[in-house]
Amino acid sequence: PPASSQDTNSLKVRLWQLESEREADRLELNRLRGLLQTDRGSSERFVRDMETVQGKHQQELTQLQDLLQRSEQQRIAVEKELEAKSRRKRAVLHDAKGFS
Repeated sequence: PPASSQDTNSLKVRLWQLESEREADRLELNRLRGLLQTDRGSSERFVRDMETVQGKHQQELTQLQDLLQRSEQQRIAVEKELEAKSRRKRAVLHDAKGFS
């Protein structure tokens, strides 16, 4: 049996609704894709920034370790020099006592 004019109009309205929903879904999908792309870009920038910071921290750590090592070597050298001077002073005092 042929569809009535009312059935045809109902189907046209339903088709228009479905097309509108489809367009809204397409727009929402594009919006979400844009957000995802932005988020992905932000995440990639964050990772790059963190790698840069980590690299700088590693350089600073290496420099500080080198500085600490040089300072420790200088401290040892000064202690040896002070000990040598102290031995010489004790020897001089010891010799001076022998001449008194």
